[in-house]
Amino acid sequence: MSNGLNEKFQNDNMRLSPYNYDQKVISQIHLAKELVLCDATIREGAQGSIIGFTTEEKLEIIRKSANAGTKLFQIGTTRDITELKQILKGIKDANLDVETEVLLATQDKDWRKPLDEALELGVTYIDILTLLTPHGAVINRGASPEQVIDHIGEQIAYLVSRGGRVSFDPMDGPRTDLPILLKAYRTAVEAGAERIRLLDTVGTSGMAAWRYLMTTLRNEFKDVKICAHCHNDFGQAMANVYTSIECGADMIDVCINGLGERAGNAALAEVAAGAALLYDRDTGIKLDHMYELSSFVGDIAKQRLERNKPIVGEWTFAHGDEGHHQINHFAPWAFEGIKAEVFGNDQKTLLGSSSGLFSTKSKLISLGFQDVADDVAMQICQDVLYQTKVRKSVLKDNSIKSIAEKYVIKS
Repeated sequence: MSNGLNEKFQNDNMRLSPYNYDQKVISQIHLAKELVLCDATIREGAQGSIIGFTTEEKLEIIRKSANAGTKLFQIGTTRDITELKQILKGIKDANLDVETEVLLATQDKDWRKPLDEALELGVTYIDILTLLTPHGAVINRGASPEQVIDHIGEQIAYLVSRGGRVSFDPMDGPRTDLPILLKAYRTAVEAGAERIRLLDTVGTSGMAAWRYLMTTLRNEFKDVKICAHCHNDFGQAMANVYTSIECGADMIDVCINGLGERAGNAALAEVAAGAALLYDRDTGIKLDHMYELSSFVGDIAKQRLERNKPIVGEWTFAHGDEGHHQINHFAPWAFEGIKAEVFGNDQKTLLGSSSGLFSTKSKLISLGFQDVADDVAMQICQDVLYQTKVRKSVLKDNSIKSIAEKYVIKS
């Protein structure tokens, strides 16, 4: 491991495992030179939020995400051309230097019309969707997979001939017969598709299966950009994202806070942090913007984040154990790997069932109570813990202040 990597990941802000960057480890994986994150929050995330977002809220999400370094946005489907035009106008008016993509699927006889409408939008990429599993037979109106593939090739060739840039997105890859899936990808690439996606649309793929599929695509399409779209139905979205990165994926679909259909998708903050800090891939995302961005989207989606959610959770960097809290005061890296400030978050001192004298006095000092005697601090601690158990909730600062003021005068 070079001195540069040592300094990059072993510094005042972090102490990450050096094995991440050891050549013996890196030699076992295949990392793309560039990794792009596609923010699908206003499309996929809007579906997963159930209540959805207004057009202005979608634009504000784009503005804030772009300010955090995101360069590519999935802005919706062609089912609502009017809103897409409003979003694209908002992006232009805000002078945002970002790329956009829209999703399109059509089996209409007059299929050129929706393709022309998509081209007229002026988006960067048009994503052609299809479904080639047996479950998609009804959607495909009785057409065989081979017929659907031929039709997809015709659509992509039409778009490319008119200056369109295309991504091919066959949904539900892990449940599609592999020869059919590969034939579809080949047809799309030969027709001019610049990128292909592997989509775990309904979240049925484990890591081994995902690694097999990603490796197969990477070996088969060496000169084509490959994107991964991972759902979290078994809690496996991040596992499959990391697998994708290790297999050489060029792009990962993400949603702020992991919003998305059913159990959601891979979270922007987690993917950006993992890519940058565990794999040394610069996605352009400003990690110190993650907490603010996450809080904003959580508020408008009306979905409160888990307090221990990685990177952006309210309690993510707090120590619940008295021993951990005390040791970390003297040996800061004993039970920490990275500072909360890296992500714009902050470390909180929480008093709970495992708290003791040291954490209580630390909390009291932060609240303005100086030089509290040990016996008094323990009385406060016991009172706080009792109230915590009765209320079944961690006490907020104001409640702790009220308890402390019964025992000491705030200095």
